[in-house]
Order: sequence, then C-alpha cells, then structure tokens
Amino acid sequence: MKDNIIVKKNDFLKFGYTLSLMEQRLLLACIAQVDSRISLDMNKQFEISVQEIKDLFAPDSKKHLYRDLKEACDRLFERRIVARTSNKITKLRWVWKVEYEDNTAIIKINFSPDVIPYLSDITERFTKYKLGDVKDFKCVHSLRLYELFAQFQSTGTRELYIDELRQLLDIGDKYLIFSELKRSVIDKAINEINK
Repeated sequence: MKDNIIVKKNDFLKFGYTLSLMEQRLLLACIAQVDSRISLDMNKQFEISVQEIKDLFAPDSKKHLYRDLKEACDRLFERRIVARTSNKITKLRWVWKVEYEDNTAIIKINFSPDVIPYLSDITERFTKYKLGDVKDFKCVHSLRLYELFAQFQSTGTRELYIDELRQLLDIGDKYLIFSELKRSVIDKAINEINK
C-alpha cells in the first residue's frame, strides 16, 4: 500500500482543516484506495484493518493502537473542512459514515458527498504523491506542508503569506507570535519533510 498514490484536486488544498496524526493516517489509507480517474459513488465504503495501519505507519507500535484508532474514528466523524472566500465561509465534513468493528479490528469509512469531487474523477489541476513518502511523518503539520509544497513541485517554488498559512493549517489563535509559529510548526515540519 505504501506505493499507492494520493491524489487530490488543487482546489481542495486551499481549504483549512485540523486533523490529528492518527486521523490523517486513517484518511490517507482510505484515499490511497481511491481511483482518482473515475467517479466515486457516495455509497462506496473504504475498509482498512488496524493491522494494515500498524504495518504501514507504526510497525514498532505495541501499545494503544487499537484504542487510538477507535478514538480517531470517533473524532473524524466530527471533523470539518473550512472553505473561505472573500464573502463566504463554508464548512464541510470529511466523512458521513464511520464504522469500527471491534471483533475484526476493521475500520470502514464513507467520504462525504462534498469531499468526493475533490478525490475522484480528476483529469486536471491536481496534486499527487506516494503514500510511502509521508508514512513516517510524526508532526501533525508535516503532511499539510508537504501537500502544499507538492502542489508546486513542477515550478519548484511556493510562496505563502503567514495569514494564509495559518488559515490552511487551521491553527486559529495558536502561535500568534511569528517566532513561535516558525519554531513549533514550520521548522519542525520542514525538518521532518527534509529527513
């Protein structure tokens, strides 16, 4: 699965959202199963086992993975994506259905109808990368910055205003002083990406 490709429309990368590391991993494992070239049915359910998550993202993990994934499923159901324009704020949900089967340790996810168009039937203006490229990230913001950089891989440069970055990372009132933002978010994520 680590060779699977993650594909998202570029417009989707303009949205702001906050996800825990485990929620990101869970979503990535499901997005990696999407064939971005064809239309995705709203009722399509994606399955991933806890063992597959462990093998891909946390092979050395021995404690609490089952509990952490179950909690991630619960939180993911409540998570929102924020799309901002000059005169409107729209809030979307990542998923409309999440199931966690205790006896089989299988997680099932249905992406929300609002998210599906950004993951499927994609023919132009998209960003793609291998799941294996981001599987070892431990910093919550590393994946988001990686995607934002990958979007401009062909040009080799990307400029973001601080306010825009704050919005994309959905960090609200955290790290109001730039040196805090740089130390706690930017430098940490860039160091991890470079490794």
